[in-house]
Amino acid sequence: MRIWFTADMHFNHERSILLCKRPFRDYKHMNEELIKRFNERVKPEDLTFHIGDFMFYRSEQPKFKELRDRLNGTLICLEGNHDYKSRNGMKTVIQNMVIRQEDKHIFLTHDPANYDDRYEYNLVGHVHGLWKQITLTGQNFPIKLINVGVDVRNYYPVCWDDIKKEIV
Repeated sequence: MRIWFTADMHFNHERSILLCKRPFRDYKHMNEELIKRFNERVKPEDLTFHIGDFMFYRSEQPKFKELRDRLNGTLICLEGNHDYKSRNGMKTVIQNMVIRQEDKHIFLTHDPANYDDRYEYNLVGHVHGLWKQITLTGQNFPIKLINVGVDVRNYYPVCWDDIKKEIV
């Protein structure tokens, strides 16, 4: 089993194509490409943390369960600003969480403004293509904010091994 991270898929969100300069014709094309790329990496036995903004909701578009059922593995979704109060049907209750990878405790939160300085590594989304990694000065150690959003990951999820290779 491998563990994956991603954020800001924005399924069904036509306007995200324009706002984020995504290379898709329309939301249907984007949905299909995001599903394809996700499933190329994530296997049925894998676990993925989606760190906010899974989808945008419109009644005529695919619902959360329809999209989720097409993705490989187990998906744990954290709340993003577009997921707020379940307005997209996702109904997550997780705003942030701490996980352990190897000997590291890692804080997961959608908005980088909500990072936790008790953790050296904070995996985030929300900023789309603005940056891939930022280092902040902490009291005890440098704090790494690592963007796992699809817009800086060529629309793929990323695993911890790949994140470790990029940490500067």
